[in-house]
Amino acid sequence: MTPETLRQKLGEALKLQRVGKLDESDALIRDVIQFQPDHAGAHHLMGVSHMIRGDYDAAEASMNKALDVNPRMADAVNNLGIVRQLQGRADKAIECFRRALELYPELSASHSNVIFSLDHEPGVSDASAFAERRLWNERFARKHHLAAPPCLNDRDPERVLRVGYVSGDYRNHSAAHTFMPVLFNHDPRAVELWCYSTVTRTDNVTDAFRKRAKVFRDVAAATPEQLAEQVRVDRIDVLVDLSGHSEANRLPTFARRPAPVTVSAWGFATATGVDGVDYFFADPHSLPYELHRFYAEKVVMLPVAIPYSLPSGMPAIEPLPSLAGAPFTFGCLNRLAKVTDPCLGLWARVLTAAPEARLLMKDRAFHSAQVRLRVLDSFAALGIDRERIELLGPTPRIDHVKTYHRVDLALDPIPAGGGMTMIEGLWMGVPSLSLIGQHITGRLPSSLLVTAELGEFVFKTADDYVAAAVRWTGERARLAEIRAGMRERLKRAPYLDHIVYTRRVERAYRAMWRRWCAGLSPAPFVVG
Repeated sequence: MTPETLRQKLGEALKLQRVGKLDESDALIRDVIQFQPDHAGAHHLMGVSHMIRGDYDAAEASMNKALDVNPRMADAVNNLGIVRQLQGRADKAIECFRRALELYPELSASHSNVIFSLDHEPGVSDASAFAERRLWNERFARKHHLAAPPCLNDRDPERVLRVGYVSGDYRNHSAAHTFMPVLFNHDPRAVELWCYSTVTRTDNVTDAFRKRAKVFRDVAAATPEQLAEQVRVDRIDVLVDLSGHSEANRLPTFARRPAPVTVSAWGFATATGVDGVDYFFADPHSLPYELHRFYAEKVVMLPVAIPYSLPSGMPAIEPLPSLAGAPFTFGCLNRLAKVTDPCLGLWARVLTAAPEARLLMKDRAFHSAQVRLRVLDSFAALGIDRERIELLGPTPRIDHVKTYHRVDLALDPIPAGGGMTMIEGLWMGVPSLSLIGQHITGRLPSSLLVTAELGEFVFKTADDYVAAAVRWTGERARLAEIRAGMRERLKRAPYLDHIVYTRRVERAYRAMWRRWCAGLSPAPFVVG
């Protein structure tokens, strides 16, 4: 094969990979590797394929092969960081992301990955997290923001608003269940729904959003400049970022200020720090007023920050397993990336104080024997027998949720807790013990519990968290009662009242729009 043939094969493999045709893509990649075993690009693409499939050991091996050939391949270094993040090795992940930035300073995604990772790291102050965001802004946004042309939208303060939502998660992803409640319930007399999708592997959830939108644009291949120009041509009044610094974000487009009003919401728990984003939705519990100074956006307060839509086909609640003779079982179904060393230490304290109890953890990362061994070794070093820890890997969605049938009480990780994972657990009757964190990522879970009248599961100190865990092992009848009545309780929770929540969001958009029409700068406000 000629060099041109190799490039064509890998180009076709990349196209197939992006739309989820992994078997066909892998066949082309293997052809290239068979012909040229030291082809860095081929090994890198194979690593990405393994990562998509959830085989993180194989992904890491392929990435390392690529870097053995070409140590300066920034994309491979960045993706190796993502693999290590998924394996729960955040410190090693951040090293990779920063190294990728050194190799290719224009790789904004690597810097976003640093920010995303720091939001899950213990010991990172709000000031440090804010400074990292502002550094991203200086590197990738400020020059475009200053050069942005004025928006020429019709300044009628009361007309129907054309609202555009930009996301890489119009698909079967937990983030979609945080913005679906709003996008599916807009009043057409107030809002015209436009969607800008950066999704490449579409599915039935993508189709559902496509059917709801007045206009649904596939913009995965668009450059930041092209997307910004499309938004201007479409005359979007309010442009909403649903990805923040997560995968497939389009913050470089927001830096170009293509719409009069811009908002970041729901799909990413924390703010962006980007000058081109005007507003950020929060609630008083998850983001106290004294922390607003660490946000470049103007904070708009809602009764709850994020709504949630439960996946269809959720199974019925089953009785408390420990009342049927099983050992009392704590559980965590969050991503392993959230389970930090301090978190393992806290849970080891729980298991030491409750010697008859067990811990069940479940995540895609536990498909890896190396990852399982590392976690078991960590618990063993903290004095916890391996036999008391059960680690489960990936399963189909409904089977994943049915895992809660085996859990008596969930343990929320620290410093960044669960969102959709906690909601699913609650719907299955399983409350979580939550330690209030310093950052919004560590306060949102306690906000979910408090607004569902489950404040007794929220704690300010690790000692109280451990004591409560032990106490609940002896109060199984009451835990069973809470479990049985959980769904009726949750029906009163404001984050599941999608209509009321959406009307509040529409009032917020209207207030933002009126300010722009009046020539006023963005300002914080409260929507009751």
